[in-house]
Amino acid sequence: MKLRTTAIYFLILLVIGAVYGAMRMEKQKTATKEKLARRVFTFSPDSVTQIEIESGQHKLISLKKAGKWTISTPIVSEVDNTQLTGFLSTLQNVEMERKIGKPSGDLKAFGLDKPSLVVRFLTAGKWLELDAGAKNPVGTDRYARAGKSGEIFDISSQAYDDLNKNLTALRRKELFSWKPGQVKAFQITWKNGDQVAVARQGDTGLWKSKTQPQLKISSDKVDNFLEGLHWLRAANFPPESAKPTSPDIAVNIELRGGKTAQLQAQLPGPGEKQALATSSELPWPVLLPTYFLSSLPHTVDALVDKSLLSSRPSDIKKISWKTQGTSAELARMANNHWGIVEGASPPKSIKNPWAAESLLAALHNTEYIGAASPAAAAPSGASNSLTLVDTFGKKTSLTWNAVEAKNAGPVDAWLEKDGSLSQLRINSKDILRIDSLLSSLNPVEKAAAPVKNAASAKK
Repeated sequence: MKLRTTAIYFLILLVIGAVYGAMRMEKQKTATKEKLARRVFTFSPDSVTQIEIESGQHKLISLKKAGKWTISTPIVSEVDNTQLTGFLSTLQNVEMERKIGKPSGDLKAFGLDKPSLVVRFLTAGKWLELDAGAKNPVGTDRYARAGKSGEIFDISSQAYDDLNKNLTALRRKELFSWKPGQVKAFQITWKNGDQVAVARQGDTGLWKSKTQPQLKISSDKVDNFLEGLHWLRAANFPPESAKPTSPDIAVNIELRGGKTAQLQAQLPGPGEKQALATSSELPWPVLLPTYFLSSLPHTVDALVDKSLLSSRPSDIKKISWKTQGTSAELARMANNHWGIVEGASPPKSIKNPWAAESLLAALHNTEYIGAASPAAAAPSGASNSLTLVDTFGKKTSLTWNAVEAKNAGPVDAWLEKDGSLSQLRINSKDILRIDSLLSSLNPVEKAAAPVKNAASAKK
């Protein structure tokens, strides 16, 4: 009898759930319909072929699409596709926040006698228009209407601001269209004579200095430089006559297929945050943020691989170390899980595998500040040593003496990597960080003691 009653209750719950779900879906459909009904325009952004933006603050801007979008007035330029996509999305979704109706008197009361913003666009062969005027009394919305004879309504101030694009916002800001993987070689020349010339080794991600081929170039540093150059954007546009006459920096790029690209820049004056520059892909000068220019290398030494760990941290499969207080060996078990190795037994999981990953990241990101030539052998009595082995069997070993926390100067260390020994100078704070991460690697997680049940406790 109880089973039958439970089944009935269960069926009732199912019916209630189904009714609630249907009501919720219907409510969502109604809300969607109401939202669509509030839209000022119904069109697809892909169908738009012409746009005109007229603002009291800016000159008339005309854009046309013939395969791709371009600005035709007041200058001829490619567009900033991100800005244009956002503009069309706002235009498609702009809503009537409040309907006011047909104006009964002077449009001046709404600021629509001389609209502060007019947006006209051609879609599916038909011109549509949005006029926007003054703010409403509380300042949250703008009065607007669709065309010269339409009813008046409110649009949000945010939509107004997003549609009120100026020429600087809409014109192309990308300096280059190539991708970093297309670069074969590059050369950075400074006005004082400093020069960096680097070339890719075939189709690999390896690079060599053209002037000092014996140096090991860091692929990460080259990739960061090329990514930064690829994503460089103009912060502003000075007058066309403002091209740098005597550039302080010239960056020449060789691309696959024989194409080339060039950036020329003039160093900013004291206190200036933007620098005058030109790109071979743009017909006018631009202003760049100075932080990128300040990061450009003056010599090839700035691109040399000075990391303590060349292998990718994810490729390391064994970590073993010896310090004054501890010694242990870890093995990667799966992904970011590590286990401690004790004899021939399988590795036992450690409590905090994040410490092992943090150690590898620190080694990969730490750079030495100098190297002795020739390198002396590591002292036989060095208190600390660390050895890493990657999935390809490549071994990296670091040896150093204990460092006191109050020591602020550089520390001697010996690095054996890629089959060669180097005697290095490393910042003490970096060595102390490695010491700290090694000490934070916890021992094996111990199995919890079995909990006695109540019955056995009474015996």
